[in-house]
Amino acid sequence: MDVLRDYVDGTFEGRYVYGDPAYGCNHCMICPFASPDADSNERRFNARMSKVCEAVEWSFGRLKILWPFVFDDKKMQVRRTPAGKLFYVAVLFTNCHCCMQPMGNQISIPPMSKDEWDE
Repeated sequence: MDVLRDYVDGTFEGRYVYGDPAYGCNHCMICPFASPDADSNERRFNARMSKVCEAVEWSFGRLKILWPFVFDDKKMQVRRTPAGKLFYVAVLFTNCHCCMQPMGNQISIPPMSKDEWDE
């Protein structure tokens, strides 16, 4: 995390990354509250953040299903393959795939028409 702290150079000022407590909590990464009281703001915070984390995990699950090579550590090697760029392209195509599913997305927004994509 020291490398991250040196790299961000104020980027996270006033902002936080919500993550698993296994990674450690610090000035730019917050974690769920451990054992909050039953009727507390801490428990409500944990519940709300848990819903967001589930949605992110679903997205990674879909990425793994559609583009398994992106997660293959034998094929994706730093300085040998453009792993970061391929991941971004996989995310873009996954978003396109989700938008083109008329009934299969988790949000209640109809997909954009092909004309709207061209604009």
